Amino acid sequence: DTDNPTERLTVFPFYSSVESPRISSRTYLWPFMGWTSDRGAKQEERRYLWPLFVTATGEQRQVRRYLPFYAEERSSETIKRWYFWPLYRQDGIVSDTYCRERDRVIFFLYSDLRELWPIDGAEKRRTAFWPLFVYSRDTRGVKQFSFPAPVEPILSREEIEHYQLAPEAI
Repeated sequence: DTDNPTERLTVFPFYSSVESPRISSRTYLWPFMGWTSDRGAKQEERRYLWPLFVTATGEQRQVRRYLPFYAEERSSETIKRWYFWPLYRQDGIVSDTYCRERDRVIFFLYSDLRELWPIDGAEKRRTAFWPLFVYSRDTRGVKQFSFPAPVEPILSREEIEHYQLAPEAI
């Protein structure tokens, strides 16, 4: 008694199906093969050895995942890429009011974050190579360099200063 009645059939792990006016989905020998068609979101997804090999195409989102070699996920304003997971990751956000790009090697070993606000031209950057250094430049142009930096690449400087200066912690 809904606007999207759903029928489900599961014989785990051999077969599973979901059928509704909005979604059709089949899985065979989970997690080996499967596909989903989301008519509401206008998206098709295919899965092989989920979550390692996944492709999805649609108006709002595109995914190409061939782990551990390469993965890319795109939406209207965001992009995420992995090369030789977990070695190198690149992600970004692009909109009319804000742009952000970040490159990372082995999660937090090396990180380079660049932010831009196109309307007022403000820029911000933070580069960290754990445990050696952290370099940052804020929107006012103030630069900071820390060497060595055993904690700053993992936590933000604001978090560290908050813990050091909080009077209630004393």
